Amino acid sequence: MTKIIDRSGKGAAIDATENDENLSSLSGINLVDATASRTVDIDDQNNTIEFSNGGAVAVTLDDIATIDTALHTDDFKVTIIASGAGTVVTITPDATDSFNTGISTIVLKDTDFVTLQTDSTGAIWNIINRADKLVFLDEQTASASAAVDLDTNFNAAFSHYIVELSNLSFDLSGDELSIQLKSGGAWDTGSNYKKGSGSGTEIDIADNVNADGTLLWTPAGTGLVNVRQRTATQWAAIDADINYYNQTINGIINQKTAGAYTVTSDIQGIRFFTSHAVPGLITTGTFRLYGVRW
Repeated sequence: MTKIIDRSGKGAAIDATENDENLSSLSGINLVDATASRTVDIDDQNNTIEFSNGGAVAVTLDDIATIDTALHTDDFKVTIIASGAGTVVTITPDATDSFNTGISTIVLKDTDFVTLQTDSTGAIWNIINRADKLVFLDEQTASASAAVDLDTNFNAAFSHYIVELSNLSFDLSGDELSIQLKSGGAWDTGSNYKKGSGSGTEIDIADNVNADGTLLWTPAGTGLVNVRQRTATQWAAIDADINYYNQTINGIINQKTAGAYTVTSDIQGIRFFTSHAVPGLITTGTFRLYGVRW
């Protein structure tokens, strides 16, 4: 696939092959790419690129100024798909360009796709189509971790964030799973969290979780945490729904928690850690972060 071949300098001498290239550039073709990295450039005009290597893929978008110089049509458009189990595609613009939503990267997985198009400023990639409004942003895995931080791609364009928790276990019986938020470029450890009528330095979302050695239920702990972006007149609401095995009752406990973050700065991250008289570690756990746009 190449740019549109014009007649400049060629008179009427565009040959059959060049004419076919023009038609392909206008209609686009589907390309399957099994590599781990790629630069999307002028030759990908109108293409659908399907990445299928089953692992991490780094995609860099060529700078729009270079594309515009070579382009013989008004705009450049490309569709990128994460295809195949385990394929995670991270798309990053050139340092001189940005995405119209303000996010720094786009992450695709599990058949997600995005269509990007240059805009009239010559420096912005418009996201004109995505798989849905639920956008995968980040994934972190705990392994005897004091804390798990999710602070990638937070942006005011998202109305709220969802964290999916799975395979949670802890090293100390009685550990409490807690969260703190990041705002103003730093993790907030102040008394800016409300739960019930009181205020504290974190919000506990699962109390009296037992050590992983006593867990009889697999997967260990699971749940969902919702953090809603604050507005000019409302605090950031926080709610959690956590399931885990409790040794004392020899059964499954479902714990629901509601709270709020009272600082008016935009949320930039969510931290998970254990709070206890003797804080322990998060032995195992997968934390998947999604952003939601209305």
